[in-house]
Amino acid sequence: ADIGADSYMLVAIVHDQDRNDARIVSSNWIFDAIELIGKRLIANLALGPLTVAPGVRPKPLVAAHAPDAGALLTGEEA
Repeated sequence: ADIGADSYMLVAIVHDQDRNDARIVSSNWIFDAIELIGKRLIANLALGPLTVAPGVRPKPLVAAHAPDAGALLTGEEA
C-alpha cells in the first residue's frame, strides 16, 4: 500500500545484553547514509516516539515542526 512517504526503513530491533541493535529489513535509504549514522542510532530512533509499527499509517513529519527528539540523540550523535 502506498503511504506517500519519500523515505522509509523497516527495522527489526535485536536486543543484546547491553544494547539494542538494528537489522534493516527493507529501506530506500542510500547505503552511505545508513553507514554514516550507524545501526545503534537507527535502533534508538526506531524505539522512539517518531516511529510506527508496520501496517500503521505514519504521521507526516515536517523537519521545521518536528517534536523535540529528547533523549534519542546525544550531543555526539547530533
